[in-house]
Amino acid sequence: MLTVRERELLSLLEFKSLLSHFDVLASLNRRSDGDGEGAARQYLLEHLTEAGVSCGVSADEGILGFGRAATVRVRSASTVSVSDGFFEARDIPAKAWNFSPGTTEVVGVASVLSKDRAPSGVLDYLSSVRPVRPSQGGDLAGRVVLSRFFSPPVILDATSRGAVGFVICWPRGDEEEIHHSGTVMWWGTPSPEEASWAPDIPVVAVNKRDGDRLIGAAERGKLALALSSESEEEVVPVHRVEAAIPSTTGDPRFVLVGAHLDSKCLGATDNATGSALALSLAVALSRMEHRRWGVRVCWWSGHEFGRYTGSSLYARDRFDELEHNCVAYANIDMPGMKGATDWSAITAGPDLFGLAARTVLDVTGQRGVPAGRVRAWDQSFQNLGVSSLFVWSSQLPSNSSCRTGGGAM
Repeated sequence: MLTVRERELLSLLEFKSLLSHFDVLASLNRRSDGDGEGAARQYLLEHLTEAGVSCGVSADEGILGFGRAATVRVRSASTVSVSDGFFEARDIPAKAWNFSPGTTEVVGVASVLSKDRAPSGVLDYLSSVRPVRPSQGGDLAGRVVLSRFFSPPVILDATSRGAVGFVICWPRGDEEEIHHSGTVMWWGTPSPEEASWAPDIPVVAVNKRDGDRLIGAAERGKLALALSSESEEEVVPVHRVEAAIPSTTGDPRFVLVGAHLDSKCLGATDNATGSALALSLAVALSRMEHRRWGVRVCWWSGHEFGRYTGSSLYARDRFDELEHNCVAYANIDMPGMKGATDWSAITAGPDLFGLAARTVLDVTGQRGVPAGRVRAWDQSFQNLGVSSLFVWSSQLPSNSSCRTGGGAM
């Protein structure tokens, strides 16, 4: 059951404004170093200032990666006719993943990677890695890897075993869209020691249909592939917008709320919905008559094109303040997804799980269950001792046509 205070806050949320904020933010292509994100920042500042909320924008330099267009071409196939329609004298469209190197062309025989031939996680990779280059041999020497599962350790492991390219074959969903993300194992901006935790072979993705056909052809016989890709890395200012809503009691403690503002393409639910909700929430909280603790609301950049660069820079710059006064961190990412019906997965630290579970039960009537450890999604404050409260807040049912990849989001 919602408390009187919680009902008061809900009454202060302006839902028409929330939808209006979403419409504007979702119309902008918010690449981390582009004009669209700049326009989104200006929009946030104008509406926060109009509502009397103390706010500002700051920036620190960080490294960002931008994967661009890529192609996969079948050079030869021992069991596949080039006239079957799929391989007929054309490039298979692909996208280069962020922080993988661009290349004019690399050629190799395709090899389908199975999970029993790959590390299960970061620790598994770091404990077993044996650097190998194609000239030195290795079970994947000179091969272009095709894989339906992928992670930085898996890609780095394939590199150490001699692979010359890695093709991500999207595992689920029949949409034509080609998905892309990042491939590095560091967090934030890397130290010199961590700089090698990025692949030095091209990593590209194809959609599920093309990936299935490539894997099928490789499993039937010898398949030679050529990869080409465009990619760049930049050291640029990574911006953040911050709204500060002080306590009314003089207590210096605060709850930190974050939502990433940058997006691949238009990013309607990833994360225009979250950014719009954070704006409406900041305005509503500023209008509450009594606030035991303060609230800081931040809109991060460098999420999609870095490795949570904006939030990690904030953790670095505000270390003392966060360590002494930050009560908890609540992340808002991908709310409002079409057809979401499951709110039971609780992504919270053990000390805050009970609070999160009670909240979900009060609002949705569903009983929460632990979602397991989450080390992603701008969780840049755990090593400071700041507990997390939520990462995402909804999941799609297993039969939803909107699901993609291997997850429920």
